[in-house]
Amino acid sequence: MWIKAVAPQKQYKVLGSVLAVLMLACQPVWAGWSFQSPWKAAAKPAFTRQIPASKIEKILRDRVYLTRQRVPRVPDAWQHFVAAEDLPVKRITEWNTRQGFKSPYDDLPFWSMLSEKERHNYFLAANNRAVRKVINERMQAAQKIRQHLKELWNAKLSFPSQSYNQLLLQAISPETPYILLGEEHDFQAIQMFVIDFLQAYRQKYPERQIVFLTEFLPAEEDYSKVLQSMLQQDPAYGQVMLWALTHGIYVKGLEMPHIFFQNAWVESEPTFGKNCELYNMWVLPEGIRLRNRFWLQEIKKWREQYPQAVFIIYAGMEHVAYNTPFSIAKELPAADTFVVQMLPPFGDQTISYELDKIGGRQYPFERYNILSWNPPFLRRLAGFDIRLRLPSGSK
Repeated sequence: MWIKAVAPQKQYKVLGSVLAVLMLACQPVWAGWSFQSPWKAAAKPAFTRQIPASKIEKILRDRVYLTRQRVPRVPDAWQHFVAAEDLPVKRITEWNTRQGFKSPYDDLPFWSMLSEKERHNYFLAANNRAVRKVINERMQAAQKIRQHLKELWNAKLSFPSQSYNQLLLQAISPETPYILLGEEHDFQAIQMFVIDFLQAYRQKYPERQIVFLTEFLPAEEDYSKVLQSMLQQDPAYGQVMLWALTHGIYVKGLEMPHIFFQNAWVESEPTFGKNCELYNMWVLPEGIRLRNRFWLQEIKKWREQYPQAVFIIYAGMEHVAYNTPFSIAKELPAADTFVVQMLPPFGDQTISYELDKIGGRQYPFERYNILSWNPPFLRRLAGFDIRLRLPSGSK
């Protein structure tokens, strides 16, 4: 049952509110990316005075406009490297910030003083800055692949005929503490393979402590109700969680509970010849940044509790690829991380990433069921250490 927001007060007694808003709104989007946010240090109170709510509203409204003006135009030739949700949005259509859930902005010293509308504008301005970073990084990543395209094609490895499980177990060093399983969502063959891999890994290393961390569960202690609902509404994912829980694997949710349980939607601007569309707010660039920052905090927390365990992290590919903005793989030790990209079979529903789009017909990477390279540099360019296209029933 959703609770309506309380109408904002007309005036706020603010400690340095205008200064804080201006300083924080001007911060680059990647500020605050560390486990201990620098926001708090940046906004020390400077004065006390009565500030009309309309004044704060105008500051944040202007900030939305200014940050939108600074978003670079995506050239026509580069549009297929930038998804529609990577672009600025028109407005937030649904986000009840006073619903009782903890907000990802609660550590900002002035957040509690803002009205619902002001909070929406703060997010929109932050998202515009994140959009700017995402567009620049996506085009840079695509440019690097293009520069090394022939090398990527010629250096790709050949693999003997064997099960995907055995291939993957051979490719991952026994000492690797972080195995990142990045998927394209909602393909049952992928969820079946995750169970197969967990089983094979458990059989090969029966004494090893395994911590399974996932986007598909909230970061809370009791998963019983969530799992029961998941088994009914999304059984493929539910079976993954159930198998891990019942086979001696520690299962930990990564997602912020308020994102997991709360509806939040935005309306896009008409772009790339498309009409306005509705998107989940948390798949936008600022949403990904906030979520990945929280995930890293959770990973750090569990690493302190399980220092010798192997961490198998299961999430969408955008969160874990080496070449995506705000990726958690970039923040983990390079020598300790192995990224697996899991896709449906070619022709079932073709899913293309930068490597496939740039390779095109001349270098048809997407037709290969298994892709990998020996040089770490090429793996980082491609975004993964190994990619598997998984036919139904594969093991």
